[in-house]
Amino acid sequence: MPIDDIPAPAHDASITPEPDDRAVDPIEPAGPTESIAPAAAEAAPAPGPSDDEIRANLVEASIAEYEGNCPCPYHTMSNGRRCGARSAYSRGGGDAPLCYAHDVTSDMIQQQRATSQ
Repeated sequence: MPIDDIPAPAHDASITPEPDDRAVDPIEPAGPTESIAPAAAEAAPAPGPSDDEIRANLVEASIAEYEGNCPCPYHTMSNGRRCGARSAYSRGGGDAPLCYAHDVTSDMIQQQRATSQ
């Protein structure tokens, strides 16, 4: 059967959407958002960093402040080997950088929040 001989499907009015009398202008807001938005903006202050973000920032800053090659066990020495037990973190005394998120205490997080406000 040639393509020209295939009948067009019958038009089913039940599946054709009715025109919507409530056309929405894509530039203008659909409702009274102007009276709601300013009150909501005043009520909710801008959220600060999460505890996990603060932990990550404190660990990163602590490592950056360390002047040697091996602040943490997972770093590598100049010969390419892992620092492991030779790291400042693993050795007693001297510098003790924050290397892991669990090293950051809740007091440190609170102090960071207080100083950043």
